[in-house]
Amino acid sequence: METDLEKSGPGKPGKAWPLWLFGLISLLALATWQGWLTLALFGDARPLQALLDGRPLVSGSHPLHLYHGYLGANAILQHGTTCCFDANFQAGYPKTPIFDGGCRPGELFLLAGGATYRPEAYKIGLAGCSLLAPWLIVAAGLVLGLRLGTASLAGWLGMLIWWGRPCQVSLHAGDLDILLVSLGLTAQFGFLTGLHQKPSFSAWLGLLGSTALSWLVHPLIVGLTMPLVLIYYLSVGARHGLFWHGALFTGLLGGIASNAYWLIDWVANWWLRNPLPSSAFVLPHRTFSTIWNSPIWGSCSDRALIVALMGLALVGVIMLNSRRQRAAARLMGMGSAGLFLLSLAGITNESIARISGSVLFIPSLFLMVIPAAYAIKEFTSIIGTWVGGHSLKLAVIVTTALCAIIPVRRELAAWAVHFVEVTPLEIGLPSDRLEIVQEIKERTTGDARILWEDQRDQASASCWTALLPILTDRSFIGGLDPDKGIEHSSLGLADQTLAGRLFADWSDRELADYCYRYNIGWIVSTSPSATSRLRNWSKAQFSSEFADGSDTRYLFTVKRESRSFVLKGHAEWLRADSDRIALGNVVPDTGEVVLSLHYQNGLRVFPNRIKIERELDPLDPVPLIRLRVPGPTTCITLTWDKP
Repeated sequence: METDLEKSGPGKPGKAWPLWLFGLISLLALATWQGWLTLALFGDARPLQALLDGRPLVSGSHPLHLYHGYLGANAILQHGTTCCFDANFQAGYPKTPIFDGGCRPGELFLLAGGATYRPEAYKIGLAGCSLLAPWLIVAAGLVLGLRLGTASLAGWLGMLIWWGRPCQVSLHAGDLDILLVSLGLTAQFGFLTGLHQKPSFSAWLGLLGSTALSWLVHPLIVGLTMPLVLIYYLSVGARHGLFWHGALFTGLLGGIASNAYWLIDWVANWWLRNPLPSSAFVLPHRTFSTIWNSPIWGSCSDRALIVALMGLALVGVIMLNSRRQRAAARLMGMGSAGLFLLSLAGITNESIARISGSVLFIPSLFLMVIPAAYAIKEFTSIIGTWVGGHSLKLAVIVTTALCAIIPVRRELAAWAVHFVEVTPLEIGLPSDRLEIVQEIKERTTGDARILWEDQRDQASASCWTALLPILTDRSFIGGLDPDKGIEHSSLGLADQTLAGRLFADWSDRELADYCYRYNIGWIVSTSPSATSRLRNWSKAQFSSEFADGSDTRYLFTVKRESRSFVLKGHAEWLRADSDRIALGNVVPDTGEVVLSLHYQNGLRVFPNRIKIERELDPLDPVPLIRLRVPGPTTCITLTWDKP
């Protein structure tokens, strides 16, 4: 039997035309449908206007990625690195690749938009990734050796997975890096197989690009698949010459090298990450029933699609292996099976859950689509051969299909809704949050920080507070990282706990010292316990109350004699952003100036005669900044270079 991975014989030129025509029509329909659904992500009324206007995406972690993408893009343009020192949150923290890895696509989106704060550039980049999704799969299928029709079928299956509930939950949560690494790995495995079957410049270029994409968005997941690449190399490498080996290694290593500008910083700053927290997504009981009904599958209709995809992929891997396409069978089969098992372990095992193993579920699904498409094509060929123009046999097949569909027609209808109606992303702040922004701008000033109470149980909800420094021109402690992913966040107020202690246990004197040390002028509380403690503190004056979705936030003004970011000595606070911190008219006290700002390796101070040192704090794992200043100085500038 002739397969997709075999060339048509010279005597069969007429049979290629219908398949080619079917493939072309299928690709045009795929492009139209994917484009329509992608546009629907940005609203029902005027989606194109919502895509191109300046309102930010506020779903999930998208605001955090937008904020860090803006900082990273500006740092790349100015200094050639994604690292910078952000003084707007946590009394200063280093923005490095180790925290908020999902912002790297956003950095490229905003860099293309001029390295300025442009939410429309982020939204256009996100839409472009959605439009590109099925085409990476189609390209991988074509290079692997599939015909146009079968490759387009793989693209359709990929589109069904993309718009299914598991992927849409990730997209709305801001986990674009998980979706992109899934596509990147699928394309990479396809191009690896194509490079083995028919080495060409296009296969090498595709391998280089897909490897670069995968390492850009999620190096940890790519690292898990490296043993498969080694198995592939040991299996097929002996059949090729030196030139092929050079192409393979330059494609793989070139993709990694293209990410060296941030990977080096990622490794160097690994220590900044707090110990990995326990995952909230672990099944309380590890039984087949709980795993089967786990939210990881999506809805019942999604689960049915995924199970069918798994069955087809298994058959496709067996068929590929029997057609002597062992490279494709091993990469796709072992890759999807391995990642799928690890994802199930991620919801049943505490240790694997700590590294968010459940996110591997989505990459495993995308690795199944090409074998599944190949199995469907083979089944179709077998059925077509068996029917052979006999109307009775065709009627039997149609009747059997209808009998199989009728009992599950409601589930199919619910499943089909995913691909006609898309839940739009949240764009722009709602009226209640706009009122919060306006209240902060009117009731606070820039001469002190705002302590913002975070809620870890809502970390998966909108991280819109990450945009507060841009929207209000104020600096904050809290509001950036509810999960306390880096040690600089440990001094904040989260879930009624301030700097590791229950907020209610802090004495009035301790609260006053804390507000002095970190120059807190206002506190925004949410929990009843924190709000009650502030109402009973004589130095906290209630200022305002406002709604934030289903929560109520309370703004308190901390009554202090003076507010200053300078704890010892005297200086005018001229500027504090990700580029530099500038002080004017500096007068030291006994040769020292202490700043309410975190110290970080790599800080540089000008003039050079001034020395920068650590000012230790028993409550904070990160020291503050102490400057050794010989005498009065007109201006002092601090900048940060990565160590």
